[in-house]
Amino acid sequence: MEKLDRLITNFQDKRASHPQLSALWISYLTIKKNKLIELERRAEHALENMNTVSDITLENVLTIYLLNDII
Repeated sequence: MEKLDRLITNFQDKRASHPQLSALWISYLTIKKNKLIELERRAEHALENMNTVSDITLENVLTIYLLNDII
């Protein structure tokens, strides 16, 4: 995450000379950073659930994957 923050800061430093490109990159990196934070949260939640919930079948994994892809 530090590298993303550093990249965002570096693009912010380029706003004066390259306002359009820097804005594009800042937006893109910020979106990706937020998605990564959400992914980490979901992974932590999954690990917590594995302590109390039994495993699911491969068929259930496929069903969840397909439903998630549709929605």
